[in-house]
Amino acid sequence: MSKSRLTISFLMIHFLAFIHISLPGFSDRNTICYRAPAWKSFKFKYTYDDKVNFKPPKLMLETDFITLQDKAVFKGEVVRKYVISEYASGCEDQIEFFQFGAGKRYGKNFNSYGFYTFSFGDFIVEHFMIKSSNGNTEANIVGAEARGSMNVRIGTLCNPWYRKPLPWNMDIPDLAGLTEGKAYRITFMNYLTSNSPIHFLPLNGVSLKVPEYAVVDLILVDEQGTAIENVPAIKDLVKIDIIDSTTSTLSAAKLLYSRAFETRNIRVKISDHGGEVRAETIYSLSTKSIDRSGVTKQFQLNGFVATPVTSAAELKTQGMDDKFVRFLQTVSTHGTCIENGSKAFVIKRKVDDEVVYVESRKSYNFTEVKNVWYLSRFGAEKTEKCGFLVNI
Repeated sequence: MSKSRLTISFLMIHFLAFIHISLPGFSDRNTICYRAPAWKSFKFKYTYDDKVNFKPPKLMLETDFITLQDKAVFKGEVVRKYVISEYASGCEDQIEFFQFGAGKRYGKNFNSYGFYTFSFGDFIVEHFMIKSSNGNTEANIVGAEARGSMNVRIGTLCNPWYRKPLPWNMDIPDLAGLTEGKAYRITFMNYLTSNSPIHFLPLNGVSLKVPEYAVVDLILVDEQGTAIENVPAIKDLVKIDIIDSTTSTLSAAKLLYSRAFETRNIRVKISDHGGEVRAETIYSLSTKSIDRSGVTKQFQLNGFVATPVTSAAELKTQGMDDKFVRFLQTVSTHGTCIENGSKAFVIKRKVDDEVVYVESRKSYNFTEVKNVWYLSRFGAEKTEKCGFLVNI
């Protein structure tokens, strides 16, 4: 792991949850058992946020471990990579984290850190950081993305935890080719709903090999195919299956965009877990869109209704929330406020001079246990004191 990534990982401690209570937004119906093949294989339960549309059956898990003595590295970094798969027979409630000897009884100030990163290709599903304690303990932890939760048992050993992974392939199969009247459907993990109307058809003469799970990028680009600055792109893990395109009764999904972007396009890329682009196309936002990018269009994307936004009142009627697909210019300002002794920030969505949607994130604080930046709304009267992101 690079120094810059390690630095970022240490900063992620501020996103760690050590909460000995039931977590809001996480229920048993979204729990999955994962198994990691190793010389000493291990299994653990993982709970996804209720807003997630599906539970990925296979992911990459990277574990990084480092031990410090008085802030200096005592034991070098240990990195392990596993292909984890759903284990239908069920498993233990916990994942185990063994720390190096820490605390007064060992006579030295040792601290061990464990970083758990769940990913599919270049999409980070979740990232956790676990810090050693002075004794054995258990904790429910929520990741930095607030998409996943695990129960962790922390135990003390004389050496860091090593579990050498066995060589394993992701082995994500490709779907069969389409027959007459069929289409490939895309279900986003974190956008829209589990009943996705988004589907695509290869253009005439184009043969596609489409995996069952993939990473999709949606990027707002100009007529030359260059990404527009200050407009967040959408990257998500998706599930792809085959549906009957002629009998679908699902309502189309709105794709919101600022009216100023009506001559722009969305570049759509579908990549497998190895990073290979399997298919791409250009999706025009309106009849005024101009495309001189030279991107080869391999499929036609259907199921979206590109919806321009011109006023605050218009955006309010869309009922926008975090699961909407939207391309609105974003300006960042940084800062924090304190709410009930915990850090917090606010995200405001603006059109013109009117705020149309507000969400807030603040930390839980139970005694010495904190979950920083976990989603939790608080009163609107506090929002003026926080740093925020503004969409215009």
